[in-house]
Amino acid sequence: MTIEGSQTILDNQTATYRLSYKPAGNIVWSVTSNMQIISGQGTDAIVVKGIGSDRGSITASMTHVFEGRSVTTRATRGVTVGIPDENLIDVTIGGQSSNYTLFVYHSGRNDCRANYRGTGGNNSILEYEWEANGFEVFNAQTSNNSVVYLRATSTSIGSPTTISLRARNNVGWSSKRLIGANVNSSSGYSILTSSDGIITIEPNEGREYSLLRPTERTLSGSMPYEVYNSYTGVQVANGAVSREGSTINLSHLPTGIYVFSLRVSDDLRQTLQISIRH
Repeated sequence: MTIEGSQTILDNQTATYRLSYKPAGNIVWSVTSNMQIISGQGTDAIVVKGIGSDRGSITASMTHVFEGRSVTTRATRGVTVGIPDENLIDVTIGGQSSNYTLFVYHSGRNDCRANYRGTGGNNSILEYEWEANGFEVFNAQTSNNSVVYLRATSTSIGSPTTISLRARNNVGWSSKRLIGANVNSSSGYSILTSSDGIITIEPNEGREYSLLRPTERTLSGSMPYEVYNSYTGVQVANGAVSREGSTINLSHLPTGIYVFSLRVSDDLRQTLQISIRH
């Protein structure tokens, strides 16, 4: 015998479940704690009300006589009740479960993980959706986005920022869980300039640049730079510097205002205005 009916019920809504292909006998229905039998106990069809949010099941047991013996036959149907509860979503960012920090220049630190504490865990979640002011999702590690990385879309993001997260099961989307996070905008490199056109580039925090994920580095392992005339927008110099730090000599450029742009990673640049005077 089988139980026919919907695999989902909204919270505080009702649905009907019916036995098919059943032998003759006494029927006893049971449901998990996230459902309530409203009517039909002892018959071949019941009306069930959903309570709260979680995975559950409906079971029908029938005792009948077969070849002179009393036999109990059971049928069970899994049912998801309600949308996910956002309060059951645990979050870690960069391995931390509180006091979250997102890094502007080091997205390799921004690994975000969601875990659902409801029945079925993350296996019950079809999809997670992450949003954060000033950041975007990239490099998802799981098919349902339970593990993703966030990277900055700008180098000037205010602190703190807000991350919103919601989850979808086969009933629908949860409400959004809002998470506050500090923003660390310490750049990967210090760029020191002098009026004679000498630029010195040094990695911050010792060798902070090594914390970039390999996929974020340029193919050559060096960092390209460009220099533009700030008035005409014309590129007047370019090249590449080592990630260990380097000195660039722009003293050949005439007196003027220029824009210096250093590509720290494939997605982020450090840009500043420089003044050269002779």
